[in-house]
Amino acid sequence: MAVDLGGGSSYSLSHNQFQATRVRMATLADTFTRFVDRTVVDMTDLKGAYDLTLDFTVEDYTGLLIRSAINAGVVLPPQAMRALDGAAADPLSGPLRKYGLALEPRKAPLPIVVVDSMQKTPTEN
Repeated sequence: MAVDLGGGSSYSLSHNQFQATRVRMATLADTFTRFVDRTVVDMTDLKGAYDLTLDFTVEDYTGLLIRSAINAGVVLPPQAMRALDGAAADPLSGPLRKYGLALEPRKAPLPIVVVDSMQKTPTEN
């Protein structure tokens, strides 16, 4: 799976690897949010665009894909959910250390949209 982020920036996920090309840290943090169970916020103050490759074990790679599906709202069968048992709770931290980066749990204010109610408005066909 390859994702073109525009401006020569992209990432791909295949063969137990995450590869990013010319990706800014804020974009990387947003991308990582898709693969973990919480929001990732860029607090590095790094301004450039970077290339990096993260290597994962088969179990952790499978866990990333399953968490991505869950975060996208895909309902998975129990067999897929059991595959998370073999994956690390935080599969990104180890590979990120190679670049001097770390994911640290913190409390931070995040924008949230709350929908109180919704009404169906008729539309013309």
